[in-house]
Amino acid sequence: MFELEKSLLTENVIKYIVCKIDAFHKVFANTKLQSFQWEDVLAQALIYEHGKHHVEYNGITANSGYDLICNGIEISCKSGSEKNKRINGEMVPCLSISSYRLKTQKTWEDKVNFMKEKHEDSFFCLSSSFVPYFDNIRAVYNLFVFPHELVNMETVIWKEHQMLHWLQPRGLSESQIYYTVEQTSGEQLWLHVPIDKIWKVFSYETGNIESNQSDILPKENGSFLCFNL
Repeated sequence: MFELEKSLLTENVIKYIVCKIDAFHKVFANTKLQSFQWEDVLAQALIYEHGKHHVEYNGITANSGYDLICNGIEISCKSGSEKNKRINGEMVPCLSISSYRLKTQKTWEDKVNFMKEKHEDSFFCLSSSFVPYFDNIRAVYNLFVFPHELVNMETVIWKEHQMLHWLQPRGLSESQIYYTVEQTSGEQLWLHVPIDKIWKVFSYETGNIESNQSDILPKENGSFLCFNL
């Protein structure tokens, strides 16, 4: 597993990404890198390493699934948040990411059929959080990657729920991913993926971020908490 993804994420790509993260926080001290900015950073990193003729990206997300293509691999760029979800009676550390909006599909059967289709080859997810550091704060970024094959929608048994609209009862999916469709966010599919099932590429902590003075730049470079190429 992860062979396609590992062919794209070279050491140069990773270094390019973290340099862009550092540059972002020199300007925006109290704001985390968002998903639309992440896809642009990833596209630039892949172009830097693999060449612009091997990357298809125009900065406009017009597809239901992928945001960019590199060496023929369709990539969906997500941010995501790390949360504990109860699965099979146990609290499991998961990466929660938003996926397709289903409002344009008229019936529930149409929505289910759409979710079963393949809309990307891989998910590249950059989660982030702020952590206190003495009198300042630091940002921690974790890059998680997993192939579409992990998202097995064929086996999902759906149950109607008043608040979420639809959910998959925990523990019934062969792919071990917990799915919800939330009506309050435009009937959006959410994936809650156990972290031990996916590739954690790196965990990167920025240098000091002066939270009270936006004109002061970080005084030191960041550091890798883990690196798993």
